[in-house]
Amino acid sequence: MATIPASLATALRNRSQSLTAFALHVIALQIAGGLGLFVKWLFLDQTLAFLVISRFLGRIGPDQLTLIEKAYFFRLDALLHLLLIPITIALIAALLRPTLAFLLVAVACVALTLFHFTALQSIGSVGQFLTLDLLRDSIAFGMDNPDQINEYISNSASVKLLAIIASSLSFATLAYFAARRRPMRSVVLVAQTVCATACVGAVLLWLIAANERFATFPQRFPTSGIQLSTLLNRNVSALRHLTKEQLRSSYLHLANSGACPTNERFNGSEVGSDVLIFVMETGPQRSFALANSRGELATTSALAHQSFIGHQHYSTYPYTSDATFSIYTGRYPLNRRNMVASEDADFSSTLMQKLRAKGYSINFYVPFGDTFEPDTQMFSRLGATKTFLPNESSMNSPATRSRVERALKAIPADVPAQQPPSQDKLKNKLDRDLSALDELIADITRMKSGNKRFLSVFLPQIGHGPWLDVRGESSVVARGGSLMAIQDGWLGEIIAALEQHDQLRSTIVVVTADHGIRTRVEDPDFPGGTLSDYTFQVPLLIFAPHATATTVSVDRLTSHIDIMPTLAALLGEDLGGGSQGMPIWCDAIGSRTTFFFAGEYLGADGFHRDGQFTMHEVLTNAVYRNSRMAFGPDDTVAEPEAEASRAMLREMSSITSAWNGP
Repeated sequence: MATIPASLATALRNRSQSLTAFALHVIALQIAGGLGLFVKWLFLDQTLAFLVISRFLGRIGPDQLTLIEKAYFFRLDALLHLLLIPITIALIAALLRPTLAFLLVAVACVALTLFHFTALQSIGSVGQFLTLDLLRDSIAFGMDNPDQINEYISNSASVKLLAIIASSLSFATLAYFAARRRPMRSVVLVAQTVCATACVGAVLLWLIAANERFATFPQRFPTSGIQLSTLLNRNVSALRHLTKEQLRSSYLHLANSGACPTNERFNGSEVGSDVLIFVMETGPQRSFALANSRGELATTSALAHQSFIGHQHYSTYPYTSDATFSIYTGRYPLNRRNMVASEDADFSSTLMQKLRAKGYSINFYVPFGDTFEPDTQMFSRLGATKTFLPNESSMNSPATRSRVERALKAIPADVPAQQPPSQDKLKNKLDRDLSALDELIADITRMKSGNKRFLSVFLPQIGHGPWLDVRGESSVVARGGSLMAIQDGWLGEIIAALEQHDQLRSTIVVVTADHGIRTRVEDPDFPGGTLSDYTFQVPLLIFAPHATATTVSVDRLTSHIDIMPTLAALLGEDLGGGSQGMPIWCDAIGSRTTFFFAGEYLGADGFHRDGQFTMHEVLTNAVYRNSRMAFGPDDTVAEPEAEASRAMLREMSSITSAWNGP
């Protein structure tokens, strides 16, 4: 009987070990890759891609797309995640010693899994992939607020993440042992079968699901590419070489923003007045309207009799720092971070800087310090005289302690907000908000008594989502309204302090909110990945007692960029073309194009023109139009009109990014 030479037996054994290790490495990476395919499914689901595609093809709905037709959109993803990436990394590992090979594959598996998991959490929450800035913000927020991580990443999601990583690492570990000693025959058979099946399946899917009719649809591209593109995107304006005057001229032409004739009734009517800007956190108009209909906004209702009321007022961005930047400067917030960070940035044309030059004290009362945004740096650039941040001393003062205790007693003991762990969050927010409120009232009283002019901004945070349930309400919108009612009561305390010394008539009061709801963590029914009035429409009240003795209703669509120009006009100040907005009483606002930016946060940008809202869905490149800020598949805009809308948004982005440049 013939025998196999020892050298040949050793070679065959080594070859068997190498092939088995290679197959196990591929399987480990394919497990992580399978998560990438799930990301693709979620992406298609959240963007209603199959519904849009079916309507585009003249079919009733996704049910009329065959399984093979739907599979077409997974071809590149399957090829990438089940074949190209696993085989490439496994081949590199095959050239290394078992220990180094294990480390390479283990690191790759963990990195790929976290990459896909981040995409799942982001798409599932806001309908958009993370930008690098938002990723950094998320990490910083998690490090600063570890107790709130489970509000954004559920325990079940964490368990699934660990299970996927453990599964990948278990196969990488098997590969390590297979490379060092001859594996069992069952391990060889299973490894090679599973590996071959996944690889062949990816190739068959590529061949069987080919469809030339779908070759132009952007959804065919791997979501990993879209995710990387979003992550690394930098909005560098091609117009940064233009002067501010040239940029303003380009903006006025693009936005059809005409001049606002002098209105002797309003312009300069509040010269010498002080200014209080009260910005509610996460305050959509629908929650405000509900609270108002329940008679819970006594303060704003009383002020309304001598105020401008914006019935169609919109934020510029669903993110506090960007939205409030628009309030403070009268500009859209693109390139805000670079502007704030630059020592060369010019804020001299802002109203705050102009008022400071005239002796006004510019004050910000911020209950929470910088977490992942250098807001205090922004306040400094804007000319802040004082930025108040509560500390242990201020929060433990007798006055604040007594105020917090009264506030807690006013909230029923059996509601969810009073139960652990929400109770600690509620108390922490009250500690900080009421400490800042005490400081604000004390400063206002002192400055009024000393005839010191001021512009003060109060940014309470009790309304920050997810909303605490302070009344046991099942409706999320109602919960928001209840928190806005609490803030209205705080505003009432400020007004009472002013009225006590007959000082209200020398004060302009602005009441608004930074933005509305923008994640499913804040409201599970939030659509995500789209523009909506739930996100952008917020209340606006500008109390100006010398300008009007009655309510002035503003029915035209207004924006946060219009608040500072309105205040400047009332105070008799000239912003010198440094703003992109205009006073809210201007007739020209009715024909202006007003923009909404959320591409890096929700995956959509848009604008309003001629009574129509237009939205560009960044992830799919689709364009929608509706008379309301609510969009569905039937609102899709056909080419070439869609490209004209995309071109307008690109131009506006370039203009504003350059305008806000250093």
